[in-house]
Amino acid sequence: MKTSSIDASLVLALVLSGVGFHPTQSAAGVEGFTTNLPAGLSAIPTVRAVAAPAQVIAAVPSSLPASNGPAIADLGVGASSVVLREIRLLKDGAVADYGLQKVLFPADIAESPLTILTPDGRKLACRAAFLALHDSASGQSFLLGEVRSSIGQLVGDNTVVYPDAFDTVRADVRYRYTGHSLEQDIILCEAVKLPGGFESGNARLEVWSEWVDSAPDARESLTLDLRPGAAGGVAVADEQLKFGAMRIGDGHAFGLQSEGDRTPVAKTFARIEGRD
Repeated sequence: MKTSSIDASLVLALVLSGVGFHPTQSAAGVEGFTTNLPAGLSAIPTVRAVAAPAQVIAAVPSSLPASNGPAIADLGVGASSVVLREIRLLKDGAVADYGLQKVLFPADIAESPLTILTPDGRKLACRAAFLALHDSASGQSFLLGEVRSSIGQLVGDNTVVYPDAFDTVRADVRYRYTGHSLEQDIILCEAVKLPGGFESGNARLEVWSEWVDSAPDARESLTLDLRPGAAGGVAVADEQLKFGAMRIGDGHAFGLQSEGDRTPVAKTFARIEGRD
């Protein structure tokens, strides 16, 4: 029997952006970020280029006032007197407040969700929840790992990394912030072996994220080919989600050493057991 695995350098990325920058997208509930990798990928070591020494985010739970106003003061951190294009460390996390959207990063990814203030004053809250495998032929699902306690590290001016953030699989959660977008990346630091009964041609790696009291305003289902150019292709449904002035853009999977070589990632939004 042939042993199959998923490339250890794989990054799954999805972008939440301001209007006019990326395709429509939204955030409300549990999102499954799904991709089907081409067979025959060889694992390569994970290498992370660090622009500057990482700074540990203080491990104090964040508390925010219940407000949906557009001012940065609604994040409970106060605006900086000089606008610097960088993420700022706080005593209870970190804040990015120089772009269209404002983002508060918790000290511990397992303790509190990220808080996002949209350009039109809407407050969103989300966090990565777990990784899973799904066999599209048999319908089987397999839990790879759940998010566990991980203290964030500020890397460079615009990146927050929560290292080794899952309990039973080595993977980091990385957030990259720009003036018009926020990107969530799941970085696999080891090859993922497929469990018995799973076939590599049918296996899909899923990233589930939880959205707290953050339902999308609009949803549109499109058809996406996960293997463009391949014989037969792999057609799946891909939901476009919109949250007021923000939306979730197209997702991709790519290698850390070859980010330009991307594979499409599909997404869907669902309410499961009363949670989004």
